[in-house]
Amino acid sequence: MVGYSAIYLYQSYVEAGLDPTVMPIASLTTTESEVRAMGFDVAAGQITAAPYFQSVPNDRNVAFVTRYKQRHGDDEPTNMCAEAAYFQVHIFANALSQANSVDTDRIRPMVLGSDFDAPQGRVSVSAANGHTNLWTRIGRANRGGQFDIVQESLTPIWADPYLIGSGRVSLSA
Repeated sequence: MVGYSAIYLYQSYVEAGLDPTVMPIASLTTTESEVRAMGFDVAAGQITAAPYFQSVPNDRNVAFVTRYKQRHGDDEPTNMCAEAAYFQVHIFANALSQANSVDTDRIRPMVLGSDFDAPQGRVSVSAANGHTNLWTRIGRANRGGQFDIVQESLTPIWADPYLIGSGRVSLSA
C-alpha cells in the first residue's frame, strides 16, 4: 500500500485497537511524509525498511536536511524518495560533465561504476547491472515523526535486481 491508501490503513489499524509495539506493520514504502500525513501518534512504533531516513547520523545528511528545509520549510520532512532523486541528479550531472554530451551511448559508460557521497552514505552504480548499490536500514517510527534506526548494514548492499546473488548482509546492532 502506498500514498493515501497506506495512511488510511495505518489509521484504521490504530482505530481497530491494534498495538504496533506488539504487532507493527512492516513497510518498504512508508516514509516520513506519510508519517506526517497519518499523524505521529498513529505511526509511532511502525517499521519501515529503506536505504535512507532523515535521521541518518552523518554530516552529509545534516547538510542535505538543512538545505531541504531552507527550501521547503521546517515542517517538510525529507524522505527516501527525495534523497534518491537528489543523488541520482548528482550522478547524472557528473556523468554529463564527463561525457560532455547528451548522447545516451556516451553518458551510460560514465554512469556505470560511478559513485557519489549521498546523504544515506556512499552509493555506487553497479557496472554489472546498472542498479545502485545502497545502504539498508530498518527504522521504527517515533512520536516525533521520524524513524529511529534500529538496524543498518555496515556497508552498501550490492544491487541484485534479478535475485541471482548469494551474498549475505552484514548488519550492525
